[in-house]
Amino acid sequence: MTSDLSALPSMREHQWANVRLAYQPVHHVVCRQPAGAEALLRRLEPDGSVLGPQSVLEQADRDGTDFELACYIVSLAAQQAKTWAGDNWLTGYRVGINVSPQVLGRADFATSVLHILEQHECDPRNILLELTEMQYLDHFQCALDQIRQLRAAEILVALDDFGAGYSNIGLLRSLPIDMIKIDPVVFGDEPKAREISVVSHVVGMAQAVGAVVVAEGIENETQLACVETAGVDYVQGWLFSRATLAGQVAPGWGPSGQAPCTCWA
Repeated sequence: MTSDLSALPSMREHQWANVRLAYQPVHHVVCRQPAGAEALLRRLEPDGSVLGPQSVLEQADRDGTDFELACYIVSLAAQQAKTWAGDNWLTGYRVGINVSPQVLGRADFATSVLHILEQHECDPRNILLELTEMQYLDHFQCALDQIRQLRAAEILVALDDFGAGYSNIGLLRSLPIDMIKIDPVVFGDEPKAREISVVSHVVGMAQAVGAVVVAEGIENETQLACVETAGVDYVQGWLFSRATLAGQVAPGWGPSGQAPCTCWA
């Protein structure tokens, strides 16, 4: 079964009129410049307040519209990525989009993503797909085929929430990925030598499969020092920037006059 992508604009007007994306920058550890941003689902209330994604995701699950919602999110992110990439200051900037195992396991996922990017004239090299909750993946071979198609188009693929919940280590051997995003549960709030050693081992595993490493949830200098010592490539978290709606921030969060990091471009 394939999704009617032409229906997405009308869906925005009705079912997902209050859906927005907030963006949290991902910074290179060495140069401290942003290399991209993760797109995070938000719900805009009539009073102007911004809420988390839970109610939107639950509604899509009840209605059986998970795939259509995912395509809509890709559409929003692609439009924003194209806008940012149009500024020479942000050439190579990657926008990360979360992808659930249910969506990844569909045989038409890769072709749908590429079609949406083509519709919005968005360069695939400005997109990163972040695979979430992979322990619930039922259709592994199909998902593997989707990942291969996407990477062939130069979209990067990340394994998200590494270290949280069920072990992700087996996926490093079986999935072709470009990035590992370490969950903050791996290093905690006040990491010490033990946590540095654990993160160092994750970095070693990532390097063995040719992937870079992002440490998520960095909220204090102690955490930053831990992951930097351990050899992590990129960091993301409140210490650098909270997630904000695109209209509320300039398309670059680094010091004025300095280009973003293009290490993963």
